[in-house]
Amino acid sequence: MKLSKRTKYMLFGSLIFIAISLRYPFTPHEIGADSFFIHKLINALNHQGSPTWWIHPFSTFGLTPFSYASAVPFLLSGVSQASGLSIENSILLFGILCGILGIFVSYMVAKEIFNNDLYIFLVVFGFSTGEVFLDLTTWTISTRGLFITFIPIFLFLLLRKTRLEKNFIYIFLIIVIFVYLVSIHHLYTFFLFPVIAYFMIIYIYPFKRLIHQKNIKRIIIGFSIIFFIMVPIFIIFDIFASFFEAGIRHEVLSQPKINWFIIMARTYSRQLGIMGLFAIPGFIFLVHKLHKSLNEVILLFFTLTLLPFILIVTYMTAFIAIFVYLLAGFGIYFIYNLISDKINKRAAFTIIITILLISLGASAFFQLRHPGSEAEEIYNERHMEEETYDTGLWLKYTVDDDDVIFSNDVEPLNRIAGVMYLKQFPGNKPEQLMDDYVSIEELKIERATPLSPYFWSESYYKIEASESSLEWMGHNIKRHRYDDEFSKNVINEYNIKYIIENKGSLLNQEDEDKNFFTSMNKDRYKIYSNDRLSVWYLY
Repeated sequence: MKLSKRTKYMLFGSLIFIAISLRYPFTPHEIGADSFFIHKLINALNHQGSPTWWIHPFSTFGLTPFSYASAVPFLLSGVSQASGLSIENSILLFGILCGILGIFVSYMVAKEIFNNDLYIFLVVFGFSTGEVFLDLTTWTISTRGLFITFIPIFLFLLLRKTRLEKNFIYIFLIIVIFVYLVSIHHLYTFFLFPVIAYFMIIYIYPFKRLIHQKNIKRIIIGFSIIFFIMVPIFIIFDIFASFFEAGIRHEVLSQPKINWFIIMARTYSRQLGIMGLFAIPGFIFLVHKLHKSLNEVILLFFTLTLLPFILIVTYMTAFIAIFVYLLAGFGIYFIYNLISDKINKRAAFTIIITILLISLGASAFFQLRHPGSEAEEIYNERHMEEETYDTGLWLKYTVDDDDVIFSNDVEPLNRIAGVMYLKQFPGNKPEQLMDDYVSIEELKIERATPLSPYFWSESYYKIEASESSLEWMGHNIKRHRYDDEFSKNVINEYNIKYIIENKGSLLNQEDEDKNFFTSMNKDRYKIYSNDRLSVWYLY
């Protein structure tokens, strides 16, 4: 199908309007959990002037212990300082810009796969309005948002390089974009197998011959059948249980294994939306398509290499999104042609519009009614509450830079750090390093292997827990009186002066974890309080 330029401009103008509208802030403050951790790093950069969590050039990419991929904190710090906007408003603007950029980059890769206007529009619509992309780019600064914005660019360069083998500028750009992806998030490790498949198809002679023969369909079908048979077997016999644990909430593991499939299906269907379901007929259509282009064959193999990792639900819903919508575009395109031939084009057009409207409505619904959007007793899971924000503003003009804050609940501290620069105890690992709480030389560090789910979902290093670790101290100090010897040693060593008490969280904690706070309440001074939080002064 060929659309006129005027129609294209109207359609893509509408998509830009939708992208901005769907990211309109319906919460009083920024959203998410990861966002506030990144926000703290941005605050530290602005306050300290340098990334003090770096211990080696590889720390830029999160490839050293206690480091974190630094592209997003640097980018947002620069946006905030250059524009004069607050970090919170810079995050809002940044998410909107990512949403608009996602429209154009998905257009580029879709056109490289199949140069058909209807197919291209379907892919762009699905990717730009898919809940997973919206969720990660709506007033939040999860680094996965920027990462999945750049995945289509990397795919486009690979596919364009396939068509123009001797154009070395694409080789250079592929390397540059890949290095940038490494500096954004460790999700880049999932590119390992698609890239291996790409080089096998393009450069290894037996595979080059194989993909041009008629049995390519049998090979793809065979691999697909093997995968869909083996994954349930692996789950049933706990072979992939550790991978499932790496990508799903831990409390799910105690449930019957049939629930794992239900949770996976529910998560993928919600995150990838109504259009994501059409990836299955799209995959089948592309397998049976008689005259496949080389890029279409590459897309099929890319998808197959990623399927074994779908158990790592948290990360793969984001990473696999563009591949799903590229296949879904074929699925809906096939349905359109089938109905056009069997009935008429008007009926086919009506059905396609209905699918798009239902998909858009579902995405808009989940933007408004997100799980956790209702305030809970302890804290709102979706965004920072006004009480937390007010507490942060009060602390901003009360606490000195060297004063350290401790809390019975880490969540308010993480969110307050979105309002002000603060030192918290024990803090996340990069914070422990930049606040000089730890020395890398004194830690027992174990390198995670690629065979470990921890490698794919968390980090390349494991820090052996010990009684000298800050996490252990932070947990056990709650079980002591604030004025006993253990507590005094920790308080004096780390200069802890202020305590934030989350009232709802304290009510839900075990009695033994309340000792510090109940003893403090009798002797120390409450200097600030609202319906949710109280601030106590220890000295």
